[in-house]
Amino acid sequence: MSKNCKSDKIINPITGRCVKRTGKIGKQILSESKNNVESESKNSYDKKSKSKCKSDQIINPRTGRCVKRTGKIGKQILSESKKNVESESKTYKKSKSECVRQHRSKYIKRKSPPFPANKCKNQYRAGNDGLLWFSKANIKGVHRWVLIK
Repeated sequence: MSKNCKSDKIINPITGRCVKRTGKIGKQILSESKNNVESESKNSYDKKSKSKCKSDQIINPRTGRCVKRTGKIGKQILSESKKNVESESKTYKKSKSECVRQHRSKYIKRKSPPFPANKCKNQYRAGNDGLLWFSKANIKGVHRWVLIK
């Protein structure tokens, strides 16, 4: 399917759109077709090339175009990149047990163990009363200390 452009325009082979012959991209296409240059130069047009965007924009990796950071697509891209960074940082951290004895009055005055139950999931600990307690999840998935009889 060939597209017909006006006489002052030519078809961009990369995008399939009509561009002006006198424009930046049109001149590049004409010079490349005249020179039959196989390799790409630094100034050649490429749809996926990393172009500089305005300060309030980012590059959409799927299309190579600039999109607003505050727009729907921009927010999706930023949230995906944050998730990737968080997952990478979690994989490189050494796994330390978060089940650590607490010394605040909240934990010292109660009968149950002086540990946060959500950090000691499915573990047995001795309580402040000397009895054995188990960290058990409720219906919502929140762990609580349950006395073992």
